[in-house]
Amino acid sequence: MSKKVLENYLFSIQRSGFKLELDRIKSFLKSIGNPEKNIKSILITGTNGKGSVSTFLSSILFSLGYKTGLFTSPHLVNVNERIRVNNRKIPYKDLERIVFYIKDQVDKALKTGILPNRLTFFETMTVASFLYFKEKKVDFGVFEIGLGGRLDATNVLESLASAITTISYDHTRILGKSLTKIAREKAGIIKEEKPVIIGRLPKHTLPVIKNVVNQKNAFLIKAFDKKNKLLLKKDNYFIYKTEKDSYNFKPKLLGKHQGENAAIAIKIYENLSVFDKKMNKNVIKGIEEAFIEGRLEIHKDKIIFDGAHNIDGMKRLTEFLKDQELKNLCCLFGVSQGKKIDEMGKLLFPFCKKIVLTRANIYRAEDPEKIYKKFKSSEKVFEIELNLKKAVEKVLNNSKDKKILITGSLYLVGDVKKVLNELNK
Repeated sequence: MSKKVLENYLFSIQRSGFKLELDRIKSFLKSIGNPEKNIKSILITGTNGKGSVSTFLSSILFSLGYKTGLFTSPHLVNVNERIRVNNRKIPYKDLERIVFYIKDQVDKALKTGILPNRLTFFETMTVASFLYFKEKKVDFGVFEIGLGGRLDATNVLESLASAITTISYDHTRILGKSLTKIAREKAGIIKEEKPVIIGRLPKHTLPVIKNVVNQKNAFLIKAFDKKNKLLLKKDNYFIYKTEKDSYNFKPKLLGKHQGENAAIAIKIYENLSVFDKKMNKNVIKGIEEAFIEGRLEIHKDKIIFDGAHNIDGMKRLTEFLKDQELKNLCCLFGVSQGKKIDEMGKLLFPFCKKIVLTRANIYRAEDPEKIYKKFKSSEKVFEIELNLKKAVEKVLNNSKDKKILITGSLYLVGDVKKVLNELNK
């Protein structure tokens, strides 16, 4: 069997959409021996920052000498990016073996009535991560929540700790149209008598979080308060002073927000049983070695990739552009359906001279014509190109001495990376 056969199968079930519920996956996991019960896990959710915090924490634990599993989404170029052990992607031969084992077990579960319908793409990948981490006997598994929290497939885990990085507007049709409703969904990952670490959350969402904490006799820990302070020095250099220790670090990941994400990861680590003041240097090493593609990634000093896909993410991107005095950019822009395009564009487009509107190769990608209609009265130079390869070639050919910015969607960033790989062959 080939990589192509595996990907075709996975993307065939991806096209069937997603379902936010836990009963089906719980029933299926029980039928295959509950592999998730063997994993010491940490769950991380948030509107933004959850992928970065997950990566920082995984890198910290690996630097401390622990075999560490990491499950994230979405992937940028290859689907095996989602499952890693000690920062190494699951080999395709292992992913193929595990996914088709799951498929066979799903077929049996359908025949016996254990499952009413097939697992979704995300559920399949979640189960695959459980099986692989169990097989590899990881010491810890760090899991980035896919969507929301309460009904996300990863929330079947009885985690040692959980974290909520940020709360802002995204996926409002699914999670709710108010921040308190979104907070309630995210608070669904808090576990009985376990710590939950929170980042800088809107004040009016805190009562929602505290209510769940009280219901579950959990422990609320703020990453930033009077006793835990993050200081930004120059050149992306940070000092995080906590009740327990002090950490000086300079992340590879760019932007002030990555200092906050690193601090949240440190605070999670401080509330695990493995915390040891003597290992401070290893913690810093983990922070400074962590890297994620597509998050303020600068390619060959020319192309800036950033998967900002909502208002909060766009604010962080434009804060970076302002700090670096970057303007008159040539921008390739595309978003998924349901996003607040008006507000995203108002934040971003002042930094751009020319904007090429396109779409990622996913069914949920927004029509560039709809984006254009919202901004055609502005003085910016817009061009629409539905063919992604041609769109990439246009920004490459028209940028001259200007920097190129690829943003609006992580899916777009991943697809552009694929195109660039093909063009460079």
